[in-house]
Amino acid sequence: KSQLLKTPRKTLEATALFADDGGHIAGYPAQNALSGGPECWCTRPGVDRNVDLVAELATPALVTAFRFANPEAGYTMPLKDAVALASFDVPNLDDNRKYDDDQ
Repeated sequence: KSQLLKTPRKTLEATALFADDGGHIAGYPAQNALSGGPECWCTRPGVDRNVDLVAELATPALVTAFRFANPEAGYTMPLKDAVALASFDVPNLDDNRKYDDDQ
């Protein structure tokens, strides 16, 4: 096997630029989704589909994997499906808002 496959994965430092969840449960902001730790992000009640999170990496990087996980217990809207996209340019965040569930 390749030595690269044996190298531990590193969580990249990132900042949440945009989340269209309409707000979050106090203490569980979107930034938690990027921590790589046990913290979680909880959207506001009733938001259970098509939630976008736009993040910016602190430095240029070759991203080889994304990890999505649900908390172990106690949450009512677990992640069911996820799509990850990468871009060199920050998307137009106003355009992202057009696809909110409430509009």
